[in-house]
Amino acid sequence: MNLFDPSDFADFQTAKVNGCNLCKLFIDCKNKKIQPKGKKDADVYVLLPHPTKDDDKVDLSGNYYQAILTALAQQGHDINNLRTGHSIRCHSADQKGIEKAVEHCRQYIFDDIKATSPKVIFAVGGEAMKVLFGEVYSGAVGLSDIETLQGNVIPHRELKAWVVPIFTPQYVAEKQEKWQPQARTLWEQDIARGLDYIDVNIHPVIQDYSSKLKILTDMKEIEWVLYRWTLDKPKVVAFDYETTGIKPYREGHEIICVSICDGAQSYAFPFPLSEDAMRDYKKLMTDPEIKKIAHNAKFELMWTREKIGCDIVNLAMDTCLVSHLLCNKRGTTGLKYQTFINFGVGDYAKESKTYISSEPEKTKYNEGIKWKSFTHANCFNRMKEFNMLSNLTYCATDSWFTYQLAKKQVKEMKNSDLISPTALKPMHGFDLYLKGSLALADVERNGFRLDLDYLERTMQEITEEIENVKQELLDEPLIKEWQDLYGEKFNLDSGNQLGKFLYETKGYTCKDFTERGGYSTDASALSKLGVKELDKLIHYKKLDKILNVFLKGFYFERNGDILRPFYSLNISVSGRSSSSSPNMQNNSKHDGKYSEYVRKAIVPHKGHYLAELDYKSLEVLCGIYYHKDKTMFKYLNDPNSDQHADTASHLFLDIKGDCKDHGKLYNELGTKPMRQLAKRFNFATFFGSNYLQTAKWTWGSMDELSVKDGRTYKEYLKEQGISTFKQWEKHVQAVDYSFWNIRFKEYGAWRNKNYKDYQEKGYFDNFMGMRYKGVMAKTKTSNLGIQGSAFNIMLFALTKLNDWLKENGKKSMIIGQIHDSMLLSLEPSETKEVVSKAKEIMENWTDEFYDWITIPLEADIDIGSLDGDWTTLKAISYKEFMEKDFSIKKDLTNQ
Repeated sequence: MNLFDPSDFADFQTAKVNGCNLCKLFIDCKNKKIQPKGKKDADVYVLLPHPTKDDDKVDLSGNYYQAILTALAQQGHDINNLRTGHSIRCHSADQKGIEKAVEHCRQYIFDDIKATSPKVIFAVGGEAMKVLFGEVYSGAVGLSDIETLQGNVIPHRELKAWVVPIFTPQYVAEKQEKWQPQARTLWEQDIARGLDYIDVNIHPVIQDYSSKLKILTDMKEIEWVLYRWTLDKPKVVAFDYETTGIKPYREGHEIICVSICDGAQSYAFPFPLSEDAMRDYKKLMTDPEIKKIAHNAKFELMWTREKIGCDIVNLAMDTCLVSHLLCNKRGTTGLKYQTFINFGVGDYAKESKTYISSEPEKTKYNEGIKWKSFTHANCFNRMKEFNMLSNLTYCATDSWFTYQLAKKQVKEMKNSDLISPTALKPMHGFDLYLKGSLALADVERNGFRLDLDYLERTMQEITEEIENVKQELLDEPLIKEWQDLYGEKFNLDSGNQLGKFLYETKGYTCKDFTERGGYSTDASALSKLGVKELDKLIHYKKLDKILNVFLKGFYFERNGDILRPFYSLNISVSGRSSSSSPNMQNNSKHDGKYSEYVRKAIVPHKGHYLAELDYKSLEVLCGIYYHKDKTMFKYLNDPNSDQHADTASHLFLDIKGDCKDHGKLYNELGTKPMRQLAKRFNFATFFGSNYLQTAKWTWGSMDELSVKDGRTYKEYLKEQGISTFKQWEKHVQAVDYSFWNIRFKEYGAWRNKNYKDYQEKGYFDNFMGMRYKGVMAKTKTSNLGIQGSAFNIMLFALTKLNDWLKENGKKSMIIGQIHDSMLLSLEPSETKEVVSKAKEIMENWTDEFYDWITIPLEADIDIGSLDGDWTTLKAISYKEFMEKDFSIKKDLTNQ
């Protein structure tokens, strides 16, 4: 009896090449080891995912294949000039088996592609990308992440073909079912983009970049190369550092090696340098005639300042920031990823990964948290243990590809329509982000000052309070019930356990979810439940966050009493800044004593005032610049109007939809809790929630509400004819329709048009020319550009003020940037002049723009007491501010 055909064993003789005998997927297949089909010298090769159940009966019988053929034909491609193969040659329903089969099938696929010699390979989905690049690339963006990878054409160095990552037809169909037809637009654009590479009739040119790397270890040779550069003055150089850590301020940190690429070759040499070499290196860095390029230039700038003792003059381009402005997708700005998608070069940093991560340090303040996994930006890495020759090669490679990437980006910018005719002048978007990043480098270096006595004392007090509250919690009936449910596995700090206990066992309605769709159990989410028995647990969670996220974050990230957080411009998909190590933009001032615990630790520089200048309603204004909605403009300018009260009337009181005066109705029956929920409803509706979502959480909040005349809200609803959730959902749907089509009709119309344009083009730009790409929901297409433009205004103002402070030799400084505000440390004799200049820059610079700023900007002032902490800041009008005496002998607190 023959269980297998003889052909099933044919490959066993070449086991080193073929892993079929190890994989064994073919054993359970009807259609075994499916061979590629089509023209053997085709220009286009379509690499499909593993065979479906239908393919296991008859290959290429599924609708997905016909969809690809149709798309190619619609773009004018002759489908006879095509070869098709599967990434994995056998069908499997086992995902683990598929992952294993990728490795075993790779050589078969490569052999067939090499024999075909196509110009273009369409990689359909993540499996195809893993087969093509799995041996060479393992970066932060995974090869399965086609949402991020799509839009690129990647040269394959071994196969000498252009690889175009595209969505699977199944993914496109799923997105269409979810009302996201733009996935098809992007899919069709990617196919058209790939076919364009056939028309130019070239295979990718693969350079051996290793021949361009020059490793210098002899000091005389290093001195000569640097001296020659000071004489020859190359027009442009790209450079890169390898260092002992992330922040340079801690004693013991050092630059290990440096690389510089002049376009012809990339040189790398170890630090420290001889006196002559260092003199010429500083000349090179400070020469205004030599343009410098770096990837994340702010990093090289701060290390140059701290460890070499000079500035970098004529820092002309940051390829990291340009990457972000050309494509806003998350996680795409790293040099290794950019090198991969642009040049097809795999993970050349593989050797260094073991050494480049920071080493954890044990102290008395991190014993309670798993200290072996606890690192911070002041920690030391192990790069000094890395083989120096390998380190120099790695460093030289970074500079080589930074230079090559810059050349490609400059060409792309020149050929692009990204420089919007409505962009800021004289700085277009790219220039603004570069100059803004360098200004934020100054802000980071200035830093916040910490009250160390308060910090250490408060950390100890909160640690003790947490322990006491923890013991009290274990006696609470609700917590005991949770503990009984999990027995020995009970963990008071487990959000997963708590979520299942509250929302599944106890049946409470979850009102907040995590980004991945799980139950949210942080203090904010628990507070929305309105469960009295959870008050102590909420207190515990807040204290835990205050201690371990904020105060310990301050303690570990400080240098002496100066705290220097990072402000990055290459992370947020909206184009806003982000803060880290620690995150200073995640510290609410609206949480009573919990906010005070944190803010009391922050003080101005010695003998200064702490002040905050905050744009008033900046994001709302920017929205009006785009959609020009009359109702929104009225709410912004009419002090007698109240957007949230009107929404409370629409949502909670005008159930029949026949009210003519919503302000009057709210005054008669409305309550403050209604207005608070309406405010949340407004925010949710503007920023992404649909009526199904808002109906759920508003229905879950009914028990908290009453009507002004004393009736419970549910009694009122019943009188109005609503007693079930379905009825409420229908009402909220009507409110949502009215919201976008009657109340804010210009906003709604612009939102619809913007989304339609995006669906047709697959991207949209903001006023500054930042391009937003990828598959996005409707709310993203209306909100991201507004948020980015608001930050562009903030960044421009901050950059101008920082330049003015430096040019005029002021002792006052910008020490922080938080959303739409900047924090300043003000020298008393300069206080009025600096704040006046700041307001002038923030409010009176519309001549710098074209006509998209149609409503004047306004900045509010908060200022504290002399040497006073962040909690001493009080709002003050500009007139009152100018009448105050800020001399050292007389500050705000004693007037």
